[in-house]
Amino acid sequence: MELRIPPPVQVALSIALMAGIGRVAPPPGVELPWLTALLATGALAFLFAPAVGFSRARTTVDPIHPERAERLVTSGLFRVSRNPMYVGMAMLLGAVAAWDFAWGHLAVIAAFVWWMTRFQIIPEERALEARFGEEYRAYRASVRRWL
Repeated sequence: MELRIPPPVQVALSIALMAGIGRVAPPPGVELPWLTALLATGALAFLFAPAVGFSRARTTVDPIHPERAERLVTSGLFRVSRNPMYVGMAMLLGAVAAWDFAWGHLAVIAAFVWWMTRFQIIPEERALEARFGEEYRAYRASVRRWL
């Protein structure tokens, strides 16, 4: 893998950056509690349902070592996104942004999505293609990377 920083740590660093932005550029007073609740609920679903799917399939959830995957999981949320857990992480950042909104938070979310795609997802895709071959190529062709 090109990136050895676990994705949850990257989310925590992004949240810390968002908190710093909120101190430097105070929020404009926009409160979106309904959006915070919606995104946080969606984030929990997108984070935990796939983990349960990995557990049921008896395969690894370790994003640093996708080459250790025993099975390709394509059911549940994996039918709508090849990376539902990363979607959940982005939704969690969206919930943080909606809770204490500052315009710079949107840049952090965009940077997180780009960073994860470039340094985590693309290397994972290479490892999964090497491990599962045509089965993964067919899956990749039928399901979007994010949503």
